[in-house]
Amino acid sequence: MRCYLRCKKPLFGSEGAAYVYARQKGADNAAIELLDEGLKNIAQVVAKNAPKNLKNGVKNTADTEGSGAAGGLGFGAQVFLQATLRRGIDLILDLTNFDNLLNNNNLIITGEGRLDSQTAQGKLIMGIAERARKAHVPVIAFCGALEASGADIKNLGLLATFPIGQKPTTLAKALETTGQNLEKTAFNVARIFNHFVR
Repeated sequence: MRCYLRCKKPLFGSEGAAYVYARQKGADNAAIELLDEGLKNIAQVVAKNAPKNLKNGVKNTADTEGSGAAGGLGFGAQVFLQATLRRGIDLILDLTNFDNLLNNNNLIITGEGRLDSQTAQGKLIMGIAERARKAHVPVIAFCGALEASGADIKNLGLLATFPIGQKPTTLAKALETTGQNLEKTAFNVARIFNHFVR
């Protein structure tokens, strides 16, 4: 059995599911600590009650990249279903024959709602940029919100990123004007490319 995931985080710890994702869901510091302790407890209970052939593997499984996906689903799938964890992005790119589509292309243009430090944790842009880098095809990205640092952008392998927001606004208004904002930003980016390609 295979389990396809986006998240690369372990089950618990400072880089685990609770510390990385719970704040996005509204948890405060106290709740995050409690959630992390709960995930540790689950791993301990499972390890204590696991068959002998699994006992050593349970601790290692909790530390496995992706075991913290979906609040611990990756951990459960490995332990209880003997699933192999795979990156979901690889499944999508393979199904769409992405590597062959890279041939004879000079540039990839992609997008993301929010480009931030989590983008490198398995989002679509990360997979696109990885494969494009291997094929020596540059990638630019449009995004609704740009919260990634310059180092994050460079580490992702993006040539450049362009936030499409035109002015400070509410999320509701930004979503309402996404199409026209993307069109304006893309127009300006195209003018820059056109200037240098002539």
